[in-house]
Amino acid sequence: MAEARRAKPRLSRVLMAVITAAVALLVGGAVAVLLFWRGSLTAIIPTQTESSPAAESSATPSQPPTSTPTPSDTPSSSAKPEPTASATPARSSALKALDACRSRVRAADAVLKQARTGVRHWEAHVGAERRAKEGTISIADRERIFEETRLQGPGDQKRYADALRAYDRVKDARCGKNKGADAKVAATLASCQKRAIAQAPVMRTAAAAMGDWKQHLADMQRSAVEHNKDAQQVWINAYKAAPQNIDPYERAARAFKKAPKC
Repeated sequence: MAEARRAKPRLSRVLMAVITAAVALLVGGAVAVLLFWRGSLTAIIPTQTESSPAAESSATPSQPPTSTPTPSDTPSSSAKPEPTASATPARSSALKALDACRSRVRAADAVLKQARTGVRHWEAHVGAERRAKEGTISIADRERIFEETRLQGPGDQKRYADALRAYDRVKDARCGKNKGADAKVAATLASCQKRAIAQAPVMRTAAAAMGDWKQHLADMQRSAVEHNKDAQQVWINAYKAAPQNIDPYERAARAFKKAPKC
């Protein structure tokens, strides 16, 4: 009987230990569960201190990216402003003036080129007579040169006349200063003007020498179709007078080599 009574307290102590352990396990598990779910819920549901992307987009207007500057901030717009309406026509006028000036100068160059060929043939024609008189060539050589240059003469005069007609169409163009010209255009206009000025004496003296050559060709043509007892004297007179126009042309042509380009 005494053993039975002593066994009951021991059994009750064991039960209490088991119950205490069970409660401890239950409490610990509940705490663990709450801790776990709190972290999960926090990750899913935003707190009051955080805002959702949708709320931010609706609350704050979008701003342009700072890496893309506005046109007024770009170097090109500040360094190279668009030309004003009043500046554009002025520059266009300057460029048109330059084109017209160049056309005039180039047309004059074409005249001088054809004159150069014609005057050389005329010089050779006159030179043949001079050299024959000096005895440095034979009469047969003189006649050969006469024939060769005479045949070249009509072509010389046609090409020269064609070049003069082309020049006449553009000769009124001016090569002076232009208010709308920038530095480069102004410099080109100045060079073209200097060349045009240098062309003038060559044009003038070339016209005189080519006129002599034209007259002699006409005299030879007339002698070929009709008898002229004074034909030889007409030629001697032309031969003696030829240097009066050939020499000034040659001096002007040499000086023109220093003229600037256009």
